[in-house]
Amino acid sequence: MPAYGTPTTPYGAAPAPYGAPPALPVAAQSSSPASAPANAPPPGGSQQHPEPPRVSAVGPQDQQQQQAASQAPGQGGSSSQQRPSSAYPTVGATSNPGPATGPTPSADALTRPATAAPQTPSAPPAYGALPFNPQSPTAPYTYGQPAARPPAPAPAPYMLPTTYAPPAGHGTRRRRAVLIGCSYPGTSSALNGCLNDVQCIQFCLQKRFGFSAEQIVVLRDDPGRHPDFTSTKANIYRAVQWLMMDQRYGDSLFFHFSGHGSQQYDRNGDEEDGYDETICPSDFKRAGQIVDDELNRLMVRPLMPGVTLHAVVDACHSGTALDLPFRAKVDGAGRWYWKGRARYDKATAGGTAFQFGACKDSQVAQDTKLLSGNAYTGAATFCFIQAIEKYGINQTYGQILSHMMSTLRASTGSPGLNLGTTGSLIAGMLLGPAASAIFSSGGQTPVLSCDKQVDLYATKLSL
Repeated sequence: MPAYGTPTTPYGAAPAPYGAPPALPVAAQSSSPASAPANAPPPGGSQQHPEPPRVSAVGPQDQQQQQAASQAPGQGGSSSQQRPSSAYPTVGATSNPGPATGPTPSADALTRPATAAPQTPSAPPAYGALPFNPQSPTAPYTYGQPAARPPAPAPAPYMLPTTYAPPAGHGTRRRRAVLIGCSYPGTSSALNGCLNDVQCIQFCLQKRFGFSAEQIVVLRDDPGRHPDFTSTKANIYRAVQWLMMDQRYGDSLFFHFSGHGSQQYDRNGDEEDGYDETICPSDFKRAGQIVDDELNRLMVRPLMPGVTLHAVVDACHSGTALDLPFRAKVDGAGRWYWKGRARYDKATAGGTAFQFGACKDSQVAQDTKLLSGNAYTGAATFCFIQAIEKYGINQTYGQILSHMMSTLRASTGSPGLNLGTTGSLIAGMLLGPAASAIFSSGGQTPVLSCDKQVDLYATKLSL
């Protein structure tokens, strides 16, 4: 009979058949002193529950002796009665739960299976690396760590074209210019003077400011143009990327756009009037417009110290096409002053950016031959070039803006003056349909904006 309190049937196991003697535990089957191992508990003593397998602290010889003792006659057990090993095997685990009785094992014996032969200890691999394999380089240990970051995608389709490269230095100052003309041929949005604007600006830069042909990139949409030099949205991005790359102290950058401009609802709350200004590439109906926030991010914010950017945007609603924070205003005495506030999110990286806009954000720009007399041009482009041709290149910014405004006033009347329906009809009879359109739209006032408040009466134009 088993001792009092010894369980006879494991919890949940099927009951023994009726009349059959109860099954004894494995430890109780070998209760004879003659057949019991030396380390077996005494008969009738309290039985302990089996312990989970643990790492053996004995050497290979002691393990072989224990295995021989377990198979000795009179053990009373079989292989099916041995305690099963753990479902998660442990290196060096043994089925003997007793205390260690052999000699102190070496460190190598604790890290190899019990049945493995003694091995020559070797230097452990470096932390975070797999064991050395001469066939392949070591790889970092990544278990439990985030996967490696995938490689950055190629910047297509805004990669730098291979058809032009940054220009060589011109004396002590490097110059670069991007000129864009969008005439939208064959569409209902077609314009007449934008390609003439590009030609006139290119001539002015080369003859008056010393730009070379290699320093100017021209994008146009006239038929037969090379695909890399058409005024599409992707090519504009590529050209701006070329304009802003490899900046050095003293560089002079120039950007000119002649085409349609528009407005759309402000999505990030940075516009006082609630509208973002845009320029329209030749494929704007398919590729979309370019917002002033994007122009500021591409051309203004990366501007390095000592680098100067001048932009002339001849389009409708172009007063703040580059989102520069300060705008030049004229007071009642006819003197210029700056209006605006500094904004860190629209500032340069240390350079200086100027923009001449064709009109206020609330106005439209004119594509007319009224100013030149025989060819269509943009009114703002014509006024800018005429101020340079008539008064020279050594002018202050206040003087250039005053000359541009006086040209518009002499040709089309007071800028911003709305003559009403009757006045517009009279102006159309006397000066033609183009003048009637200018007057009916309330005139066209050129706008000068900058990222900082420079002295308008002392700072001279420097291209």
